[in-house]
Amino acid sequence: MSRCNCTFLSLVIVMALAGCSKKVTKSEQLLSDTRDKFPQKKVETVSDKAPAVRLNDLLSTIYFDYNQSVLRSDAIRALERIAPYLANQSAIRLQAEGHCDERGSSEYNMGLGEQRSRSVKQWLVAYGIPQSRIEITSYGKERPVNAYCGNESCHELNRRVEWKILSMPDRVASGRINELGQ
Repeated sequence: MSRCNCTFLSLVIVMALAGCSKKVTKSEQLLSDTRDKFPQKKVETVSDKAPAVRLNDLLSTIYFDYNQSVLRSDAIRALERIAPYLANQSAIRLQAEGHCDERGSSEYNMGLGEQRSRSVKQWLVAYGIPQSRIEITSYGKERPVNAYCGNESCHELNRRVEWKILSMPDRVASGRINELGQ
């Protein structure tokens, strides 16, 4: 074979091999770039060894700073424990009940308690829990844990959101459920 024919044949083979490779579309490249920037968490599987968790054990009280409805870091950690469980149990409905300490007027504290329960609900909705599953209410300063407080450590226990279970399946109520809510 002549040198020209070998070069031509080599070029044809290279082009044929290049044509066989998978072409990446713009959307595939964008998806790949997104996965690199935001890696997905590993999905945990449920095993028979997963410990049983009762819903009441997860529903810890959410506390707030004085005159605030912004979620503190400890509140977010508590919601991060609750949310995956709720996501796996679509039949569970809750009520977030906002409370305040005794300082301030009843009217003001009713509004602040509602803002606190709304902050909790908004966080859960942003996580992916349907808003129809979380109701809110406020008791303001009408239901204190500690009445007639004289110091800050007493007042801070009254600034909270507590939970009321509105509905849940029987297997959850009986405690026959694993830590992932299944």
